[in-house]
Amino acid sequence: MYNKSIKVNIARKHIGSLGSELYEGFDATRADRVQLMDWEDANDVQSSFLSKLTIYEADLDSYARQAANRGKIRNSKELLQYLKANSLLVNPVAAKWFDESGTTCSSLKSYVEKLDYLRLLLIEFIENYEIDAEGESSYKEENNE
Repeated sequence: MYNKSIKVNIARKHIGSLGSELYEGFDATRADRVQLMDWEDANDVQSSFLSKLTIYEADLDSYARQAANRGKIRNSKELLQYLKANSLLVNPVAAKWFDESGTTCSSLKSYVEKLDYLRLLLIEFIENYEIDAEGESSYKEENNE
């Protein structure tokens, strides 16, 4: 079986790859974002899913870059709680939009699902390589930044 260092490097590479894929795929979602904005306006949405999505993707991008580039994430214990409690897919406005938009906005829906997958990868990374039973970082970066 692989040793922990190899597993960490594989996880870092996978997180970095997915983060890059999302970054590159952002432009493909522009038209769908306009449709989502129009849907929110038409449905008098009080809590904008689009604004939450924008903030969430910036946050996940930052965490993914830290994991991929440094092999660790700042404040990982607090971040783990945040990531476990905040999935875009269980947001009530998002759930309604996913349901009502049918087969339209497929690129944005796919993008949101990939963001949630990145969230799950970050949870796994933190649980397996960042935090030990006492809540301390259990993985020490080889390069000693």
